Amino acid sequence: MIWTALLLVGFGVTDLVFSVRPMRHVPEVVGAVGVVLLGLLSDLTEPREVLLLAVIAVIVLAWGQAVTRGFAARREWVALAVFGGGLVVTLALSPVDAYAGGLVGDWLDRTPLTVLAGLAAEQALLLAGVMLVQLSTGNVLVRLVLAATGTVNPARTAGRSVPSYRLKGGRLLGPMERVFIVGLGLAGQLTAASIVVAAKGLLRWPELQAARDEERGPGIHVVTEYFLVGSFVSWMIALGSLVLLA
Repeated sequence: MIWTALLLVGFGVTDLVFSVRPMRHVPEVVGAVGVVLLGLLSDLTEPREVLLLAVIAVIVLAWGQAVTRGFAARREWVALAVFGGGLVVTLALSPVDAYAGGLVGDWLDRTPLTVLAGLAAEQALLLAGVMLVQLSTGNVLVRLVLAATGTVNPARTAGRSVPSYRLKGGRLLGPMERVFIVGLGLAGQLTAASIVVAAKGLLRWPELQAARDEERGPGIHVVTEYFLVGSFVSWMIALGSLVLLA
């Protein structure tokens, strides 16, 4: 899973850099270079391994470009295809043996962090990649699916801004929710994770009620669809990550 781990790290770094500094080309270049450096620091220095690192770096570059152009040209499915295709490629490369060690392995042997104690470098990198994806990359994937499916943002219904339906804090709450679900899943507390999901529905109830009561609003069906699609995609990202870590 080392190749999948490095790919997720590349995606996560790219989107985090873009969220902090939205510049053209820079985020994906940082993500791709970071993947190669991390691979080399993990002692993946055989010719075949370096070639695979280059392939992953190209996928990360393609991801950054596809996201930027996808939203601009209404081709969000291209970015989704790059993300899904990249995962398929790296998962298919899983049988290709590669032992991660090097400086990363040495650091893990000496780290005082108990959560990383006993983890092999491959496992630690996969955990890092999964947690990074829960942050900005998760938000990007949710936005891509919403746009690709034509799910209407209730704040822009009928071409006008509706202040009462601006889902403020979503860019922060989404990552927090996904990280929390993954953390509970790793701790074996899936029941507690389901309570988090149920609680989110209850917290959104006043908003749905407002959509029903406000005559000039976008309508409860629009708000409900937007909430359900976005929430289910977000939850699937977290649950899919748990499957990778299993």
